[in-house]
Amino acid sequence: MLQNNPGRPAANNSSLSRWLAWPRRMIEIAATAMIVVMMLSTLAQVVFRYVFELSVPWTEELARMLFVMAMLLAMGAAIRENENIIVDFMLRKLSPRSRCALSVLFDIAVLAFLFIWGRGALTLISLNLGSTLVTLPFISVGYLYACELFGVLLMALYVGIDLVANMLRYGGRLDGGTS
Repeated sequence: MLQNNPGRPAANNSSLSRWLAWPRRMIEIAATAMIVVMMLSTLAQVVFRYVFELSVPWTEELARMLFVMAMLLAMGAAIRENENIIVDFMLRKLSPRSRCALSVLFDIAVLAFLFIWGRGALTLISLNLGSTLVTLPFISVGYLYACELFGVLLMALYVGIDLVANMLRYGGRLDGGTS
């Protein structure tokens, strides 16, 4: 079920959200452009192969690279809008205080996971800066891992904002009441 997470409120009306609106829009435009170019690359591959009977290997590698990069950006956008997939039937049975505590713990666990993922991406950047893609030799593999790191940092930013919003919403008391 794809829905907003009731245990993790979005801070949609805050000044921070307004400040992040422009970068968020740029990220959405970039992800959309990547999907469009990916589709055009795939179409070009089909046309070259079946119309001109030519094999053009760079089209597949470009499409795969753009797909992964667009998905990393989209994951950040999904976290920002609280549109990630959740199974919340157990969460709904908890008290507001327990729901808030669990949301805070979940956000902390996600941040820990993203920290580990980000460290791995940093390692892969340094190991692969000298390597290039086979069919696109002007693109360093390290740059692809830098895009991965950007996506991880974006997700961490939005989870961090959500964590702070949860803590502020409940006044740091975790009682579920509105203050």
